[in-house]
Amino acid sequence: MKTVTRATLTGVFLCGFLNGCGESPPDAATGETGPEAEVGTAAIPAAPYTASAIVNGKTPVTVTEGTNLSFALSPDGQTLVISLQGVLFSMPVTGGTATPLTDHYQDAREPGWNADGSLIVFHGYRNGNWDLWSLPAAGGDPLPLTSDAFDDREARVSPGGGQVAFSSDRSGNYDIWLLSLTDGSLTQITDTPEDESGPAWSPDGNEITYAAALDRSTSQIRTTSLITRETLTIGSESGTHSGIAWHPDGNELTYQVAMPG
Repeated sequence: MKTVTRATLTGVFLCGFLNGCGESPPDAATGETGPEAEVGTAAIPAAPYTASAIVNGKTPVTVTEGTNLSFALSPDGQTLVISLQGVLFSMPVTGGTATPLTDHYQDAREPGWNADGSLIVFHGYRNGNWDLWSLPAAGGDPLPLTSDAFDDREARVSPGGGQVAFSSDRSGNYDIWLLSLTDGSLTQITDTPEDESGPAWSPDGNEITYAAALDRSTSQIRTTSLITRETLTIGSESGTHSGIAWHPDGNELTYQVAMPG
């Protein structure tokens, strides 16, 4: 039986040496813009940032909190890839200097790693629409995984590395889809009236867990078996669920909830 850990998040915390800004993206389920509480809670008495002297034409900025912030930990636990105001940065998990991986025009959001830590996936607005992209973790040019008129978000690579789960409105509302990294084929996983978002792979790759918005104030956490296609509702409560993640042993889920109002 899976244990579900609930966390109501009221803030974000980040220590790094970052430069970058961008636009606030629409919410994945509603299309509305606004701040997002992505990870953690922190009480920070200092100012949100400090600027020092210009070095090589750039002004270093020390960041301690951020809006539209998300990050992903590398499989070896040594590196964070961070999305801050539409730019991806990599930095040691212990803190320090953050290295930009994308430019401001990529408007990169919601990064995730593949299992061996060689690839980063994300969604970006570079071509005037939210598409899925991949990027070598060592650096390089981002490559589009999707490029069409639909809204594709929240890419997550399967444990086996052959597929990407994501949310998309290509069926009329937001559903969970799979993209094959081998041939580019698409498979629809959910087909309900609700908007579904935030897919998370089980450690064995046999299930995908995600959030389903029943209305603007209530949502559920559901999981679908890729073997039987059976869908189970794990929990339902007021608020908007996001940040769903599996514990490596496959027996526990964690998530965050933003309360209405």
